[in-house]
Amino acid sequence: MKYEKLFEKGKIGKLTLKNRIVMTPMGTGFAAASGEASEEITKFYEERAKGGVGLIICEVCRVDELSGIAQPCQLRATDMNVIPSFTRMVDRIHAYDTKVFMQLHHPGNEAFPITLHGNPVIGPSPVMCKTIGVVPKEMTTAEVEAMVKNYVKAAVIAKKAGFDGIEIETNSGYLYGQFFSPLTNHRTDEYGGSLENRCRFMVETLEGMRAAVGPDYPISLRVSGSDFMDGGCNGDDIAEICELLDKTGYVDGFSITAGWHESAVPLITMEVPHGAWAYLGRQIKARVKAPVAQGMRMNIEKAEELVDRGDFDAIVMGRPFLADPDVVNKAEAG
Repeated sequence: MKYEKLFEKGKIGKLTLKNRIVMTPMGTGFAAASGEASEEITKFYEERAKGGVGLIICEVCRVDELSGIAQPCQLRATDMNVIPSFTRMVDRIHAYDTKVFMQLHHPGNEAFPITLHGNPVIGPSPVMCKTIGVVPKEMTTAEVEAMVKNYVKAAVIAKKAGFDGIEIETNSGYLYGQFFSPLTNHRTDEYGGSLENRCRFMVETLEGMRAAVGPDYPISLRVSGSDFMDGGCNGDDIAEICELLDKTGYVDGFSITAGWHESAVPLITMEVPHGAWAYLGRQIKARVKAPVAQGMRMNIEKAEELVDRGDFDAIVMGRPFLADPDVVNKAEAG
């Protein structure tokens, strides 16, 4: 099969991509214990860049050293000391004309207590994540404001290190998604209640980032098109949230996935057909101006079909790159 639409150039903000295939972040555990980019993790991403992908979103990078540690060997963007190692990694990715974004992350109530060195698990409200089994400490208003500053600082670190942009993770039941959802956000301050208030944490983060990194530095959001959680945000709710965030003018792109880790719905297992969650992304694309990339249960053939039909501007894949770093070059060669 000849794949053509996937190999047209793509755009996110003012950044041009050599094709419309994006590698989604996946935790490798290859980062140095210090949170710097090790030679092992650099080689991992270098191989995928050599394999032809247009944009790599690096795995979760923590923004907070107290409550935000997701795993022991995890990238971090909490101080300037990490910049030289990141720059070395970025330069080796760029050698293949592949762009790379840093993904900024906080697990919220999905943090494992053992990783937090005695610090409490936190969340917008004291609502337990069933996969963790710990009731989180409700963040104070001041702590939410401080977390905004953490994200802004991380964005500055990403830019200084040479990353081509950033992606903020809101999907899978992590901290921003917990603020979006009435299931996990029972707050009575300005960060809870109405949809606008539940989005305030994100809007303030975007405002702060834009002021810090300038108007042309790409900011993308990774979003679950539906939480698939009773009492949470369904597809219509998420589409409304994306429309609200798009109207701020601060978002350059949306990357769509599905579900929370707690969801009872099968999301990524093999019985789920490829492209099954595309309807969630189409709902969002119909309501936003920024480009939309669709992921989750995706392969090259389905990706070509969806982009060729105009459903999406780009496609996001993850596990295919674990199976074969050269999947993109092979597809381009037919």
